[in-house]
Amino acid sequence: AQKEMFQAVYFFEQDSVQLALNGDGINAGLLNIVEEYPRTDAANLAHFYIGSIYLSERNYEQAITELEQFSTDDFLVQAKAYSLIGDANMELGNIDEAISNYKKAAEYDENKFFTPKYLTKLAIAYETAGKTQEAIAAYAEIEDKYFESFEFAAARKHKARLEGLASK
Repeated sequence: AQKEMFQAVYFFEQDSVQLALNGDGINAGLLNIVEEYPRTDAANLAHFYIGSIYLSERNYEQAITELEQFSTDDFLVQAKAYSLIGDANMELGNIDEAISNYKKAAEYDENKFFTPKYLTKLAIAYETAGKTQEAIAAYAEIEDKYFESFEFAAARKHKARLEGLASK
């Protein structure tokens, strides 16, 4: 399964998503790996890639199904999976589910590169849900903890905007 996984991931990285999913006639695709080697590390990782592909193809329900079958001890990848599930739920209008997954992503082994991105997504989801105070709190966390991050300036601006709305 490892060798086939390598080829499928190569196709994925080349943006050949159909070859990544279905293989090229010689090498198995991600969908075959999940079917033929269930409950292996390769199949687990394949769920992550399949979910990412479905998300990029706007196939949100299937993306969620695949990504929810994935789990890893690699903190960065697990947080990314939660964030992608959040993205798919946002697209489907399942705001509460999106909030729940963005929260998991932001709280999962925090780090200065990705956590501010997840907090920004969380703040946007909160604002979409009409939860202004929670959105302000998410932006405040970026302002307080991640002042060197790319998201810092925008978080500050949006926090001020929401505080202005909240005080009216």
